[in-house]
Amino acid sequence: MIEAVGENTKFKIGDSVFGFLPYGPFNRRGSFAEVLIASADEIALKPAGVSHIQAAAAATPGLTAIQGMRDVGKLSSPGGRVLITGVSGGVGSVAISVAQRLGATSVAIGSGRGVELAKKLGASEVIDRKKQDVFTSAQGPFDLVFDAAAAYRWNQWKGKLKARGMYVTTLPSLSVLTDKLMSLTSPSGTWFVGIKSKPADLQLLASWLDSGLTVAIDSTIPLRDITKGLAQLKRGEVLGRIVVDVINGF
Repeated sequence: MIEAVGENTKFKIGDSVFGFLPYGPFNRRGSFAEVLIASADEIALKPAGVSHIQAAAAATPGLTAIQGMRDVGKLSSPGGRVLITGVSGGVGSVAISVAQRLGATSVAIGSGRGVELAKKLGASEVIDRKKQDVFTSAQGPFDLVFDAAAAYRWNQWKGKLKARGMYVTTLPSLSVLTDKLMSLTSPSGTWFVGIKSKPADLQLLASWLDSGLTVAIDSTIPLRDITKGLAQLKRGEVLGRIVVDVINGF
């Protein structure tokens, strides 16, 4: 909830908002704080019927999925076919719902509880990477491979991509740059998604949340248990998102 505003803003004191604060190695904006300062283009009004927990959990994975698939992956016209990895995680699970709203069908790669979550979220097909050979089971061609888990490389999937199809990863690395150069002579392409806080995308996400898009919540923990939550996340034992309650968490 907004407690104070600057000049020339559409927001007012008392508005319930949610948003994404760009973070990285040079800005140190990630935090578990009760109060913070955000610019107007980093927040959007939270729909009245959407809980603070859902809205808070949605911003980062939602924008990553939207910008990764629609903008970098060029998934803009209905009828596309998408392969999504890491569906146990926040980005991968939300990506299934985002793909549907972009008019695409999705094939999901996961394991354990993530397989059941992907089915529940509406994936048209699910591949259990611990029980099936991923590359044999993934029947292409695909318009997009959205590697939310950042577990693969473009050269592993290029044979499954349509002409002008894209492989998009969530993690920039030297191997991504190498694959980008190699893809210049290929009919398919590759790149990573660098998430940006865009008011129009936050508003789009808000409208989707208001119309029923949900984010998988593994648990909501008090701030005093943050070290336990981070340890659980590091161990890969999270299904969806962990939400930290900084108001009632002491």
